[in-house]
Amino acid sequence: MTSKLKQSVVELLKRTSTAPGYLIYIDFSPPIRLSTRGTVTYQGAVWNSANIAISGVSADSAPNQKATILIADYDAAMTAMLFNNSVADRQIIIYAFDGDVTDSHVEMIYGVGGAVSGDAYNNIKISVANLSSRTIFIPQKRIAPEFGFNHVPPNGMVIKTATGTITLRNRYN
Repeated sequence: MTSKLKQSVVELLKRTSTAPGYLIYIDFSPPIRLSTRGTVTYQGAVWNSANIAISGVSADSAPNQKATILIADYDAAMTAMLFNNSVADRQIIIYAFDGDVTDSHVEMIYGVGGAVSGDAYNNIKISVANLSSRTIFIPQKRIAPEFGFNHVPPNGMVIKTATGTITLRNRYN
């Protein structure tokens, strides 16, 4: 017994790739834009080809959503850049798409970078946390006069409370 395939199924079978593609945006200056489907131009920007794997993304919209990005860095340039310029607290957006990136893409996670680790094979692992009330207020700078805070209490100032005494110490000097 034979049957004909629907035209939509035939069109899907003609596609060259059935695995999802990913676009990764990391907020450096200038931003890093990576693609798993070769170098592409999207939204007026070039997304560079990279060997990337994404894991640990939950399918719901829970505020504790997380992901892990694994980048194979053959020449160690990305590893050096990420370890010399912290990715912690930087905005990271991961998009998934099927077919052509301009057809349709889904924002998988809109978050901030966390821990970065590497291995002997030049693989970089970046943890990403969903941008939520838990991460949105993470301070990007410490409080100090050189960052525009002119009313920082002096080192050694004593604050007396009903339950005790606190002496301020500057741990950075």
